Amino acid sequence: NVFETGHESMVKTCQLAGTRGYIAPEYVLRGRLTAKNDVFAFGVVVLELMTGKPAILRQSPVDGEFQALAEWVRGFSQRPNMYDILGTIIDPCLRSVVETNIVVRNMVMDVVNLGIACSQQEDERRPMMSSVCDRLTVIVSEAKRRGLLE
Repeated sequence: NVFETGHESMVKTCQLAGTRGYIAPEYVLRGRLTAKNDVFAFGVVVLELMTGKPAILRQSPVDGEFQALAEWVRGFSQRPNMYDILGTIIDPCLRSVVETNIVVRNMVMDVVNLGIACSQQEDERRPMMSSVCDRLTVIVSEAKRRGLLE
């Protein structure tokens, strides 16, 4: 019946909706929509803010290859000392203060790690948004306590 009022437990779509770079892998690969899809997109936005780079990076202007920002940052995060490569991935306008102020460096590192956690490939490995809010609250509170924010 067309006018049936029952609720569907699953919605099937024929076409993906979203913007490249922000769409969670489980949605692209299996059409699975969950709350963790939004966590993934939020993680990408956090990484954009910290790196100053777009969600999709052009790897080579000649052959038109692209790489997702989250994937690019994750590649660096698997190195032994993330602090050493922070200067490589961080937005150039933040670089000097990050290199000279250990408190700022730690705060930026916490935010980058949060972005990485939110943009994990597997949705089970991503935090719930409530946990993300809790972590951000701690980061901001610590920054205020240290006089970095008003």
